[in-house]
Amino acid sequence: MRVRYLTEDEEQRFFQALGNNQQLKDIVTVALHTGMRRGEIFNLKWFDLDFDRALIQVRKTKTKLNRVVPMNARVREVLNQQRRTSEFVFTSLKSGGRLKDVKKAFKTARVEAGIPDFQLRDLRHSCATRLADRAKELVTVAEILGHTDIRMTKRYSQGMQERKREALEKLVSFSPRQRNAKTAKIEKRQGAHPALSH
Repeated sequence: MRVRYLTEDEEQRFFQALGNNQQLKDIVTVALHTGMRRGEIFNLKWFDLDFDRALIQVRKTKTKLNRVVPMNARVREVLNQQRRTSEFVFTSLKSGGRLKDVKKAFKTARVEAGIPDFQLRDLRHSCATRLADRAKELVTVAEILGHTDIRMTKRYSQGMQERKREALEKLVSFSPRQRNAKTAKIEKRQGAHPALSH
């Protein structure tokens, strides 16, 4: 399965590109901080939210199994600021009912931010990869994402390993062997020689 995650730099550029589209900013924030799927976010109703206990009851999931996802401080703030004009948390600005799609606005922002090959569902992948990077146990990540098989969760730890590999590859240009080779070339060009150094 394809796993594409948003880097911190891409996330910053993407939010800048969203401009004044506060609703989409909020949806993206919830996705990045909960790992919820697009449909799960669009289906959210006010009775699914327990602000006292900071919990989200996720219903109508892909696996047909309900799950509970804790709200972190950022998600709690975003959800609490939504206007209660419908039974749904995120509503269509045109119909006032359930929000159905944000693909056009999402694509516009993605292109403006210069982020290739990134889709709405990749926000969930981004959350999963970050969780796998920080969580002590993958089973915790699996429970948050609603995975029924821990093998599904392990895919995201692979993304983390690739990110580490990329970081380490950048050190190659600083290796002593390459520095010595460069020094030797410079000395050869300049005609440097221990016997002629006086």
